[in-house]
Amino acid sequence: MPPDSRKDQFAELVREATGGSATILQSTNGQANVPAAVQSGSYVEYGGIDNPQVNFDMNFNAKSGMAGAYGYTRAVSQGTDIRLYVILGPLSVNESGPSLPRWPLTTNKPM
Repeated sequence: MPPDSRKDQFAELVREATGGSATILQSTNGQANVPAAVQSGSYVEYGGIDNPQVNFDMNFNAKSGMAGAYGYTRAVSQGTDIRLYVILGPLSVNESGPSLPRWPLTTNKPM
């Protein structure tokens, strides 16, 4: 089934860039910052090496302090447990970002 929105298309590019090594979750939300999004349950915990889960948030770069960031990891301590969250935004698939998709995001730039 083809992605039905721009945020789903970006999440699909992240899935492709990771080569299937992680489950990419569409986690776009309107929280003002990453800690608020974690606290509200908008992001899913990483899950560990056997079941890695990465959040993709199309609004990531609108969050406080994330304007130019590709992604972010957040560790939350809860007693003796540490919960890890991995969040990627749209710049993670930008041509100047750390990973390139197989096709350009815009048609006016050379491959």
